[in-house]
Amino acid sequence: MQPKSKRIIIDVNIWISYFIDKGIKTRFDKILNDSQFILLNSNVLETELFEVARRPKFKKLFDKQILAEFEHLYPLIVETVNVTSVVNVSPDPDDNYLLELAADGNADF
Repeated sequence: MQPKSKRIIIDVNIWISYFIDKGIKTRFDKILNDSQFILLNSNVLETELFEVARRPKFKKLFDKQILAEFEHLYPLIVETVNVTSVVNVSPDPDDNYLLELAADGNADF
């Protein structure tokens, strides 16, 4: 019997670290290539991710071509969830969208 897939949410900060830190990239690649994990996404998360990645402070850290390729591949490696829940419990209200995604995407982590 195959183990149940883990439904996980990757925060924008972790995605950004993936591009910057080779140590994190190596460990994170294992997750990306492991069919045991389903990466959950929402329109809000995806918008936030690419807005942050395009900030001027990251321009010298990210290769434009690699970022463009990632933008193309991202929808292929995630499961986009139609988020309808409204959550207002996070100490940081800007993070409520992650809790909404967790609820509607039945996230394990």
